[in-house]
Amino acid sequence: GKVEEAIEAYQQALRLNPNDAFAYNNLGVALSDQGKVEEAIEAYQQALCLNPNNAAAYNNLGIALSDPGKLEEALAKCH
Repeated sequence: GKVEEAIEAYQQALRLNPNDAFAYNNLGVALSDQGKVEEAIEAYQQALCLNPNNAAAYNNLGIALSDPGKLEEALAKCH
């Protein structure tokens, strides 16, 4: 119920460790809960760039990318 605080906490965690795929995924979830879908997509993409085996991030990204054609665009950002 404290989404703003969660976002701030994940952003602080990422300032301390910018390679934390788990924090990026959770940041994406919190952003998505606030309706900030584009920002959430970016967070999920970063999580997947850091850990391409992160099933939760793939699932969350898939949900966020319900528009046709967006998935290919999102996955291309890592390469």
